[in-house]
Amino acid sequence: MPNNTPNLGLYKKNPATDGNDSFDIQTMLNDNWDKIDAVISTDDDKQSVRVSTTSNITLSATQTVDGVVLVVGDRVLVKNQNIGSQNGIYIVSTGSWTRSTDTDTSAEVTSGMMVRVNEGTNNSGSEWFLSTPNPITLGTTSLTFTQADGPFTINDSTTAVNTPSRFGTILSMLGNMIKSITGKSNWFTLPSTTLEAANTHMNNTSNPHGVTALQVGAPAKTTADTTYYVNTATGNDSNNGTTSGTAFKTIAKAISMIPQIVNHVVTINVSAGTYSEVVSISGFSGAGSILINASTVTSVQQVKVYNCSIRVELDNITATTTTDNGFDLEYNTWVYLNTCSCTSNDLSHAGVYNYGSTVVVANGTFSNRSDGIMTRSAGRTYLVSNSGTGNTNGITAKEGGYAGGAGAQPTGTNPQVTSGGGCISINSGVINPWGDNTQSTRSRVFAGNNATQAISPSTNTKILYQNTGLDNLTEWANSKFTAKAAGVYDVKGTINFSAGVTSAAFINITLYKNGAVYKFARVDSGANTPTPLYNFALTVDCNAGDYLEVYISSTAAVTIGNTYVYLDITRIA
Repeated sequence: MPNNTPNLGLYKKNPATDGNDSFDIQTMLNDNWDKIDAVISTDDDKQSVRVSTTSNITLSATQTVDGVVLVVGDRVLVKNQNIGSQNGIYIVSTGSWTRSTDTDTSAEVTSGMMVRVNEGTNNSGSEWFLSTPNPITLGTTSLTFTQADGPFTINDSTTAVNTPSRFGTILSMLGNMIKSITGKSNWFTLPSTTLEAANTHMNNTSNPHGVTALQVGAPAKTTADTTYYVNTATGNDSNNGTTSGTAFKTIAKAISMIPQIVNHVVTINVSAGTYSEVVSISGFSGAGSILINASTVTSVQQVKVYNCSIRVELDNITATTTTDNGFDLEYNTWVYLNTCSCTSNDLSHAGVYNYGSTVVVANGTFSNRSDGIMTRSAGRTYLVSNSGTGNTNGITAKEGGYAGGAGAQPTGTNPQVTSGGGCISINSGVINPWGDNTQSTRSRVFAGNNATQAISPSTNTKILYQNTGLDNLTEWANSKFTAKAAGVYDVKGTINFSAGVTSAAFINITLYKNGAVYKFARVDSGANTPTPLYNFALTVDCNAGDYLEVYISSTAAVTIGNTYVYLDITRIA
């Protein structure tokens, strides 16, 4: 007997029982086809289109869409109209386009409708679905089509969020993350190195750029004698600088490769040439040395050596600056200038400027400066066979600075100038300021320390000197000097800080006389290194029985180190 199919309800008969029935065209054929056509018209999976739009178009005539020249009868997915209700599937015509017969009624256009694109520069092979929610009124409701499958365009500006997203959006989020990791301008540009290579580089403890987890907070150290090469003509700062064929271009680059703590000999071989740079060597410590060696005379703008407690040597270097000191040497333990020169005309600055350092200058030429060679603030300079003319002052020693040596020296309008307890002794030398051999019977105290001392903020604290190296007349006790005779006394010293000093710390070093403030030995607003050496020097008139002490105050807590801290008091008149 007759029955209906379970899904579409199509009418059918059983040949075994209905074989003799007559054929009814309406019920057996037409009704069934109408049911099939109705289902097809409302099916969400539509017949594929040839192309899909990428921008707003005019819905008439043949034209080129997404790189494809259309012909009459082509199906086109229109999805980018300025008026969203115009979007949909159209048939190309020489006149106005009409919607395809499977999408020309509201019942046929429902949320989730899917269509595949066959051709096109941008959209070939992609699938799109209607993401506008039901109910939909065709021609009134704005229709939005969303890509359901590749190919996708990755937008690497899409910020990642932890919410359910379409596959293309997820790819865009991943692209944004890749761009953030590589630091490149887009997700598809390869980085300069891999994370694994960077990790290997950073774990290389012999590389001054490298640091392991155990080294965080600890300064890098040398592990062996090292030589770098510099050549301004053929070098490149992207080289490794370890051979003459792979030389750096600048001296500054070679210096930047040196760890903060130098326990070996680091040599920088500089090829002859003109280097338009300031050579700055600052803050190095340890038991080693730095040698900048030019085989022939090499020009730089200026040389600055600051706060180094290791040996620093420069050979055959000429400073050409006309606006600053040629060789500016401040707070260093030992600097050697060999066959160096500064002859550019600048009567406002020195050729060699030694501020609180120990310096040897040999075989150099220093001309046309305010001072050929200046030593100040308890600095010590030893001069060996130098030359120079046209200076205002040939050699200057001030503020307790000392310049001594042998051989010819730079000359000037004033060959030698001293002030503020400075002393110059070339060739002949002196036994002591009185010119006799009675030094051991005159006032002289030299004291140092062997322990750190914590200084609380904003509190005047007496500096303690635990070691007494010299006390000719027994005038020193409990970090206090008591004069046995009236006279003029030279007071100078050095304080080395092991912690706490920053550019924000304001430090006063004060000389107390008879328990009260007498003179400010030094006022400083901080340093560019956390462990600076502070030098001071002054002269004091004392009566018999007057006593002197050194105090310090700081706006921040600081710690005085247990080395390079001394006080030197000598009666000079």
